[in-house]
Amino acid sequence: MHEFGASDLPSAPFEPWPAAHLHVEWGSQAAQLAADRGDAVVVVDTLTFSTTVTMAVSRGAAVLALSRAEVARLGGPGGVAQTYQVAPPTLTQGGTDAKLTLSPSSVGNVARGDRVALTSINGADIVRSARHAAVLLAGCLRNRSAVARWCASALTGGVVPRVTVIAAASRWSSMLTVPEGMRPSVEDWLGAGAIAAAAEALGVSLSTEAKAAASTYAVAERDGLDRWLRGSTTGREMIQKNFAPDVDEAAGLDLDDTVPRLDSRGFFVTADRP
Repeated sequence: MHEFGASDLPSAPFEPWPAAHLHVEWGSQAAQLAADRGDAVVVVDTLTFSTTVTMAVSRGAAVLALSRAEVARLGGPGGVAQTYQVAPPTLTQGGTDAKLTLSPSSVGNVARGDRVALTSINGADIVRSARHAAVLLAGCLRNRSAVARWCASALTGGVVPRVTVIAAASRWSSMLTVPEGMRPSVEDWLGAGAIAAAAEALGVSLSTEAKAAASTYAVAERDGLDRWLRGSTTGREMIQKNFAPDVDEAAGLDLDDTVPRLDSRGFFVTADRP
């Protein structure tokens, strides 16, 4: 195997982002790089951050998204509540009196006009990394067509030069007592692929990675999105922890027509047309 040395380096820095209008990448680092470039960034954390945000915003709520590190810097949930005048966010998926948790089933507690806070170790961490993006959206299977339409319109109108869809991935430490590390998550790849496939149908050019995600989505749609989500590592973990209804909520294709966009205050609200 050839080992690259200094003599192999090109005269100009390598550009990892392709010329296509929609690209798919993984994780927080990619989200930051995409935001640095001026891309619109779409965070996809299907189980369950993006799904819960989409459902809550569809009900007319404004959702404050903070990473665990940001919550800690504010002094914990109580500090978040005092700083942003919201109910304290919960650090667990369920079993609390919080108005909104990571569980999509908790969205029934949310009413139009509510200001609620949500934190997670994956999706909200993507948000933290890409807060400076020109546009930051939340996407999932439930709103994939709405997000694709918004992105296609923004690209056509010159609002953004490119869209990078970020599959959040998952932390091993969320399910096992192991050192920190990330693993690809098929549910996020499917969510990204669903958005990519819908965008391509609207004439948006896809990168190789986006085409791969769209192809995987096509197979999953044929086999049954609910079966794929239930069979995924995260899905099986959630079912074991009695969150099977949340997995089924996440598998609902195009049930929401809302595009959550991060506003200048740090809240996800319904995006205006680009």
